[in-house]
Amino acid sequence: MSIVYVDQQGATVRKNGGQLLVVVKGKQPYAIPMNEIEQLVLQGNVQLTTQAAVALLRADARVVFTDRHGGLRYEINLADSRSKFALRRHAQLRMADDEAKTLAIAKSIVEGKVNNQRVLLMRRAEQDRRLRAP
Repeated sequence: MSIVYVDQQGATVRKNGGQLLVVVKGKQPYAIPMNEIEQLVLQGNVQLTTQAAVALLRADARVVFTDRHGGLRYEINLADSRSKFALRRHAQLRMADDEAKTLAIAKSIVEGKVNNQRVLLMRRAEQDRRLRAP
């Protein structure tokens, strides 16, 4: 795995199949295989296409944006920003395909709502009795 620096001002980093292309106007594009990139550092006025950014983030590669002199501006790393609830959401989506489980959950929710309404009505009835009593 490599750390790749792109410091050519005006360069554009694009995705092309399984590789990134560093394109500078008037020059031959430079190709870098995606599977070799651990981190991409863009120094100064370097553009990154959306397709290249998505490919890098899916590969868990860091993308670092710096000024022309190497001063850190931004760093993006999808592995650090994944939701802590992602596994739960995936389990919920998988469970939604199981009719027996979803029916059991729906029954449980309806039963809980009916019981809560019964308790609420009983409390209201008790309050109403107290108000009407002399």
